[in-house]
Amino acid sequence: MSIEFNNQITLESFKDNYWYKKELQEICQKFNLPSNGDKPTLQAKIEKLIINKFNLQKIDVQIKHVKANNIAPQVIPTNLNELMGSNFTCSELYRKFFKEKIGNHFHFTAHIIKYRREHSSLSFQRYIDEWEDEYRKRKDKSYKPAIMASTQYNQYIRDFFENNKNKSLKEAIKCWRYRKNLPGLKIYSKLDLLAL
Repeated sequence: MSIEFNNQITLESFKDNYWYKKELQEICQKFNLPSNGDKPTLQAKIEKLIINKFNLQKIDVQIKHVKANNIAPQVIPTNLNELMGSNFTCSELYRKFFKEKIGNHFHFTAHIIKYRREHSSLSFQRYIDEWEDEYRKRKDKSYKPAIMASTQYNQYIRDFFENNKNKSLKEAIKCWRYRKNLPGLKIYSKLDLLAL
């Protein structure tokens, strides 16, 4: 972690730092919040925690209420033409299901996660078709898949190599770590090469 997360942290300080998903999950576990979900979901839970000044009892009640009343359990479809429900998440249950349908090379990509969010009425078959279409595109070396805003590390590494074709991944990571620990945006700058 760039900074220590404790009950003194401000919302601005939290948002100004880059957090790995594993760090966000650890924070949620430490403060008895559900640690499932993607990075934006975890960040939203923690921001709510900070805004409520760590009134954990109030937050726990709200989260339990949402779970009990609004979220149905995840169920594998019996027919691929079934619509994906509002409770769909990139869970291990669905990862296993898609691996059975597509193959062991299946994984959730930024594109497919974004595509799901943008299409509220989406069948499992259409989801599979979109994933396979993107998979074919990825075989073209000139194709650059979208990178989610929550995965700044991936965008940084891509930008680093676009500007430093002769550098190694080890050097890129060293520059990323330098940038990650600075306040503000975590975007590549030529000044980051000072870390080398």
